[in-house]
Amino acid sequence: MSAGEGSQAAVRALDDTPEMTWADERGRLRYRTIFGADTTTSQLVLGRCVIEPGQQLAYHSHEATEVYHILTGRGELVLNGVVRSVHAGDSVFIPGRIPHGARSLGPEPLEFIYVYAADAAIGPATAYTMHER
Repeated sequence: MSAGEGSQAAVRALDDTPEMTWADERGRLRYRTIFGADTTTSQLVLGRCVIEPGQQLAYHSHEATEVYHILTGRGELVLNGVVRSVHAGDSVFIPGRIPHGARSLGPEPLEFIYVYAADAAIGPATAYTMHER
């Protein structure tokens, strides 16, 4: 695929994207996918995730490489078994297949931007494999 193929330039408002909620074995959180194959690009996925205080994104892995940029709050990330503290302004690089998870430590929600090197937020490259922590 050549540069730009399968994509179009776009601007999207966060409020124009549907908010999804997880409350299951994957964790308890809200997210919005801003860009991905079902919007304007088949080259990456960009979204925003919000984890309320005391809630978590379960320890998991997937094929796609992922990046987080923390917008608000503070929390802890577990990256391949190592616990790291994070707060607003931090960025996190997660290679594909590396187990990772997040917990919001409050008092405000942990909110972050996520980017997947994948064509869709839900698909083979982002399918979760759950891990014991």
